[in-house]
Amino acid sequence: MKKSLLTGLLVLLPITITLIILVFIVKFFTTPFLPHIEKLLLFGINSLSMNITIPQSFLVLLSRLVILSLLFIFILILGFLANKFFFKWIITSSNRLIMKIPLINKIYRVCRDISMAFLSDDSKVFKDVVTFSFPTEDSQVVGLRTGLAPKPVLSTIQEKKEIDTQFYTTYVPTAPHPLSGLLFIIDENRLKKVNISLEEFFKFIVSCGVYLPKEVKDD
Repeated sequence: MKKSLLTGLLVLLPITITLIILVFIVKFFTTPFLPHIEKLLLFGINSLSMNITIPQSFLVLLSRLVILSLLFIFILILGFLANKFFFKWIITSSNRLIMKIPLINKIYRVCRDISMAFLSDDSKVFKDVVTFSFPTEDSQVVGLRTGLAPKPVLSTIQEKKEIDTQFYTTYVPTAPHPLSGLLFIIDENRLKKVNISLEEFFKFIVSCGVYLPKEVKDD
């Protein structure tokens, strides 16, 4: 009985967590527009003289579906217009205007630069899964190599150590919450590449090491 219960929990838990995340995302994007869409739907039904009593729960669900559909269409149109010359000029002008507003310009710049880094097609955000010794030589941490260390930091390190070697930024996420963690500047000679995929790596982190990653097969 205990084994069956644990098996049932293992089957149910991923589905439950996935649904919770999806519900959170849907609510996050639709809640600000929900009252307005509900009023529009009720107005449309009343204007058609339809004597239908719609349960509140169904009205909310229908409103969220409408909002998601409209947001999807809006994002597609925005992406299409962003490739046009005139719209690019509007975006550039808007950026310049926002950048002149105190405080807001700092928040906007951070959000814009991070978004562009993650959404860029030029390179992968995370290069490799790596390990290195920390906090002692006898212990290892697993992290993600993100790229070369920034030039100001790199020049300071090389001046101090008087060596000519590459240093990389490496992000070590915390378990089971990988959105927080530590960022290291590590000598390339200390980094050892781990032959697992990013998906396997995050499964390993989120499960606090319970899930054992599978090695990536070479083609």
